[in-house]
Amino acid sequence: MHGVKGESDGALVRRVLAGDRRAYAGLVARYRDRLGRYAMRMLGNEADAEEALQDTFVRGYRSLARCTDADRFGAWMFGILVNRCRTKGAQRARRQRLVVHDEFALAHASPRCSTPRTRTLSGRQSSGLSPSCRRRTARRS
Repeated sequence: MHGVKGESDGALVRRVLAGDRRAYAGLVARYRDRLGRYAMRMLGNEADAEEALQDTFVRGYRSLARCTDADRFGAWMFGILVNRCRTKGAQRARRQRLVVHDEFALAHASPRCSTPRTRTLSGRQSSGLSPSCRRRTARRS
C-alpha cells in the first residue's frame, strides 16, 4: 500500500478504477474502524455489525464506478453502510418474531391471553376467544 497514507480518497478511487486493487485495500484500512464503530452502534451485535461492514465494502467495490464524487468516498460508503445496517436490523427483527402459521394450532390455542408473546389471529380464529381476550389480542396487533 505504498503511497496510500498521503493520497486523497479521490486519488485512491481513481487508482482502483484504473485497476489497482491494492488502492482499495488502502480505502478499506482508512474507513474500517470508523464505519465498524457506527455499525456496532446501529446493530448492537458484533457479528451482525461485522457482516454489514463486510457487505458494505464488497458492495462499494463492485459499484465504485457509480461513486459520483470520488473525493467524498467516505460519505458514499457511509450511505451504503446505513442501508446495510437497516437491512440487517430488519432481517434480525423478522428472525426474532414468532409467527404461527399452523391453522390447527391456532384453532386449538388456549383461550387464555396470558402469554407474553402476541398472536395474530384472523376473525374466524379469534371467535373462540372470550371478548376480553379478543380485545387484548386486537390491541397488540
